[in-house]
Amino acid sequence: MANQPKGGRSMVVRCARVTLAVTAVVALTTRPALAQQNTERPFTFGAAAGLARASNETGFHAAATIDLRTPVSALRLRAEGLYANWGGVGVNRFSSILASAVVSPFPHAKVSPYAIAGAGGYANFGDGMRAGWSLGLGVRLPTATHLLVESRVHAFTWNGSDLPLGHPAYTTSDKWKYVWLPLGFGIRF
Repeated sequence: MANQPKGGRSMVVRCARVTLAVTAVVALTTRPALAQQNTERPFTFGAAAGLARASNETGFHAAATIDLRTPVSALRLRAEGLYANWGGVGVNRFSSILASAVVSPFPHAKVSPYAIAGAGGYANFGDGMRAGWSLGLGVRLPTATHLLVESRVHAFTWNGSDLPLGHPAYTTSDKWKYVWLPLGFGIRF
């Protein structure tokens, strides 16, 4: 905890910078084999915001994303930095860096549903970086900037150490903290 940076903003900024740097290097140094046949850009940037829900508390989330095209049109790779805050007692916010796979059965349809699964590091402020994962469903809607609507669940390892013993939300058997992002809106540009 002594090595934790002061304030949550510096962690979010650092996570976003690392995500953008790694993704930019990958995007600029790799080229899919079918690039000449496909006029779609090799990567797109995105931003998202919406609701966050955990422990019967509701708050918000915000994310910055970079999607990378692959030679398989139904698959895209996504790197993202995420911040969520839902208030309440105990673990009530986190930031994360995730690498995800986005699979769409109809990638060229105007309305394109997709599934997303990923893993990464979750920083619970004051408790360091923890491993975690994310699963979700979404749909891309036909607009000039590709409007996205998503619902996802995030889970990261947690030991309940920030709650006092005897608190109703604390159990020594809790290994995972689950956060549901029931509704998120994003754009890709």
